[in-house]
Amino acid sequence: MLKHVTALLLTSTAALAEVPAVAVDIPPVHSLVSQVMGDLGTPHLVMTPGASPHDYAMRPSETTALAEANAVIWVGELIAPWLDRAIHNVSPDAASLQLLEVPGTQMLAFRDKIEFDDHEDHDHADHSEDKHDDHAHGEEAHVYAHAHDEHDHEDHAEADAHDDHAHDHTGTDPHAWLDPVNAQAWLTAIADALSKADPDNAATYNANAQAGRAAIDTLITETTAKMAPY
Repeated sequence: MLKHVTALLLTSTAALAEVPAVAVDIPPVHSLVSQVMGDLGTPHLVMTPGASPHDYAMRPSETTALAEANAVIWVGELIAPWLDRAIHNVSPDAASLQLLEVPGTQMLAFRDKIEFDDHEDHDHADHSEDKHDDHAHGEEAHVYAHAHDEHDHEDHAEADAHDDHAHDHTGTDPHAWLDPVNAQAWLTAIADALSKADPDNAATYNANAQAGRAAIDTLITETTAKMAPY
């Protein structure tokens, strides 16, 4: 009996050891990866929540987490070019998933408020439509935040931090995690990446991702109904 229990404990330990160590960049990504990993493990943030991801110097503990990672899941070079260099230097053998490169990711151009203010020849209906777009975008961000854990509250602080950061708001807007539809695509990609690194737990990763997508679907439907009168 004792031998049987010992063998069972050793088997369980071996199974846990196969779960990949995962490093992520910002709290919204941490939230998505945490959902997919579930009870199997917890990803490590390699930057302080609320800090600007555009230009960041990792702490020693964060560098260690990156060095020990089997997989790095991050938004991409448009947000954190320094992290690309860090991965190559500190964790070159880790699998790297840039979420902005995931098929199906919706990317938008930057919109400056001044673009709307300068167009005084637009009629009231045009301004109302722009206002509706802005409210809808904010509601999408709200939906996305409530689809995840408490880390999402840090996302708002982070967004404020790098909105204040002096960088050029032209071209493609890389803040794609604010779109809940992107979160759904990313959940699938995260599950696929973790399944490749840890085939034994692929069913769990895929089931958790499916549950996350369904939760976002429900929130999108509810929010669309609430916004319909506007």
